Amino acid sequence: MYMFLPFATGLIAALFIWYEKRVLGLLFAAITAAITLAWFWHHASDRLNINL
Repeated sequence: MYMFLPFATGLIAALFIWYEKRVLGLLFAAITAAITLAWFWHHASDRLNINL
């Protein structure tokens, strides 16, 4: 995945909502939330290798 993907899908969701395509807007908002949660889970579940 790429880091710009949640921003791109969020923009698409905002554009759909702006042009009164509510169902598609909500669908893309849900996709954005799922991508964001997947990225969070990917990064939060790794152990940090910090040697102090």
